[in-house]
Amino acid sequence: MEEQGLIKKDADEYFLTDKGKSLNKVIYDLVEFTLDNNKELYDEKTIIKAKEGFKKQLLNQSC
Repeated sequence: MEEQGLIKKDADEYFLTDKGKSLNKVIYDLVEFTLDNNKELYDEKTIIKAKEGFKKQLLNQSC
């Protein structure tokens, strides 16, 4: 992923580059699809909580 410019290593930590951050929407869509299509595994409250938590992370990483 580093070679493709999606992540960058700084000391001992990896960070998303702007290019990597651009994948957040795609990743959110995959998470949402997984939650919505596996309702036998998750109750509605868990699905809503997971989506809201991921949206918060998505917004925080977009800055």
